[in-house]
Amino acid sequence: MINADCVRPVFEFGSDPFWRQVHGIREGILAEAARARRAMISTTIYSRWRPHCFSRARGLSAL
Repeated sequence: MINADCVRPVFEFGSDPFWRQVHGIREGILAEAARARRAMISTTIYSRWRPHCFSRARGLSAL
C-alpha cells in the first residue's frame, strides 16, 4: 500500500489519524480520476468496525 507507506513515518500504524490520512489519499486519487474520466478499478473490504469507510467509497463512485 503506497498510501500507507507514506503515512506510516508520521502517524502510528492503525491509529485514527493514520487511517484518516490513508483513506484521504485513496479518496483523493479516485476523485481526481473520476473528474478526469479515467477508468479505475478499486477494491475494498467492508469492515463492521469501520462502516463509514465503505459508505465514503460508494459516494465516490457517483462522481
